[in-house]
Amino acid sequence: MIFQESCNAIINLTNDAEDNDRIVPYFPDKPGAFTNYGRMFVNTKKMDEENRFTVYTLEVLPDGCSNSLLLKLIKAKSDSGKSPSTTMILRMLRIVGTSERVATGPVVVHCVSGVGRAGTVILIDVILQRLFTNQLPVDLVEMFRHLRNQRASCLQREAQFLFVVASVVDYIGTRYPGRYREKRDKFKEDYRNSIGAPMVEKKEFEDKKAAVT
Repeated sequence: MIFQESCNAIINLTNDAEDNDRIVPYFPDKPGAFTNYGRMFVNTKKMDEENRFTVYTLEVLPDGCSNSLLLKLIKAKSDSGKSPSTTMILRMLRIVGTSERVATGPVVVHCVSGVGRAGTVILIDVILQRLFTNQLPVDLVEMFRHLRNQRASCLQREAQFLFVVASVVDYIGTRYPGRYREKRDKFKEDYRNSIGAPMVEKKEFEDKKAAVT
């Protein structure tokens, strides 16, 4: 599928520590390593470490083809006990969205079920794309319903929808720090109290700013 559809990026949201018995490896995780998966040759040409995830550059070539496909694979690190932060997700999306080569083709986003973590990141990306292109107003609930119509059971828990909202609020707060400050701070406090997921603190502002600008 990756080769057939000329996909230029994969966001892999599986957690090796939690999902190991349900994960089938499909790429070598060491730079310079290569493996044949059936008729598909996969070569890991490069690996770049980020704080909470790893970016792989892969070469994919089926048997009988002369032209290989290069793509990026972004893999979340398995930090046991740590919830994904809005900074981490926005940084992942920035890598996908700002790379000229990556932006030219479809992007695959997957977790184990394909509806929980993957659905959360997809909805965040769709909302941010509407903000980027000034398609206002943005109706989060309607966009969630539309995604559910396309992929049954997408976003499985209320906490995942709240994380979507938190990511968008966090992006707006970093991109436009002077706007809606009181409302953003109030939401951030309520969000922490409700599920305790990490959000960006003041000391992380510069790193977060680099992730979205």
